[in-house]
Amino acid sequence: MPLKRLVGIVMLSLALFVGVTQAQDGGDAGVFTIGDIVYTSNYPEGMTFSIEAASSAGPITRATVFYDFGSPITGRVQADEFDSENGVIRATLHRYEADNGLIPWLTVNYTWRLIDAAGNVYESEPQYAIYADHTRDWMHVENDLVRIYWFGLPDWVGEQALDAVDDARERWAQGFPGVELASRPLVVIYPDLDSFLEWRGEAGRDSIRFVGTLGRQWNGTVQRVPDQARLDRECGGLNLEEDFDYIVRSLARSTVTHELTHFHQYAMHVDRGPTWWIEGEATFFEDPVQPWDSEARVRGLAAMDALPSLRGDASGAGTLGPDGCTHVAYDIGASFMRFLRDNYGGYEGHGQITTLIAQNVGVYEAIETVTGRPFDELEAEWRASVGAGPAPTPVPTPTPLILNFPTPAFNPPGG
Repeated sequence: MPLKRLVGIVMLSLALFVGVTQAQDGGDAGVFTIGDIVYTSNYPEGMTFSIEAASSAGPITRATVFYDFGSPITGRVQADEFDSENGVIRATLHRYEADNGLIPWLTVNYTWRLIDAAGNVYESEPQYAIYADHTRDWMHVENDLVRIYWFGLPDWVGEQALDAVDDARERWAQGFPGVELASRPLVVIYPDLDSFLEWRGEAGRDSIRFVGTLGRQWNGTVQRVPDQARLDRECGGLNLEEDFDYIVRSLARSTVTHELTHFHQYAMHVDRGPTWWIEGEATFFEDPVQPWDSEARVRGLAAMDALPSLRGDASGAGTLGPDGCTHVAYDIGASFMRFLRDNYGGYEGHGQITTLIAQNVGVYEAIETVTGRPFDELEAEWRASVGAGPAPTPVPTPTPLILNFPTPAFNPPGG
């Protein structure tokens, strides 16, 4: 059962996490004297860790902070300031040192390791903080599966997202058997491009496709409301001003379920295969609230005699398809999975496929094993069901076993 939903203005409820101070005593056999351990959020530039420490065996020569953001991926930052007069050591993690930037509201788990001139070692107890943005009034909701933060958008955004998550629970349970997310992923939603780019810097401003991305190290994802140019490339026929509430609602519902599906893939170790499978699966598990009819789009490609072969690897998020719209791989992958669901075992059948993939069986072989049919026959059957002719001969493309992360930009709701 989901936990009770929490909602509040984060500016007030989490203010204590800036400059958290924790006193500790002791050290290694009395060698180290430890005072305050402090964490400071410098959003959007990064974060600073500090510790008051001294050793009776000589100066502290090395100090390291080991951290994670709620995921198995860990990082470290070396102290860059030793204030001998006050006995304070500081280490700063800048956003440009964090690969893909630092989105706000990350949970920060960290420990200090100190080494003195005699080789004595001190390790602090685990510390906890929040990389907070207190420059504006954020809204926040959470349940047992996800944490969602947003500002500058309707106050119903969070409730819509949690409703979509609750609706998807049974689908995930059947499609990813036995999976439980070890920690709740973070979703951050921005209302526009300028605020969206704060956490990252100017990189991506000129890219029409960059409206969101996912980082495994963050254990989270960040999105923005697409502008009109992005909407036009998605070919949903929506107007940003006239259809604003619907666009935001589909963003809240489809984005969150899409990204949580990726986290289910990671937890089950099934984040492998061609783009149409990885992103198509996330689209397949999305909430039904969509700015365009994905199945109608696939039938339109079929009518154009332009439906790609599943033996190749269709384009990613931002690349235009034959119909001038984005997310070809996402839509055709989801369409094929809906065909398998309706004809070969429902979501339970999908779960049998993911179970085999988790056992290092390839995607095509797993599908054939569960359905008892050769993949080429299944593809021909699916193509006929959407009005397409035989599959074109694909251009061979190498298929990586594991995707590199953070994943390509996710442009809601199609991927």
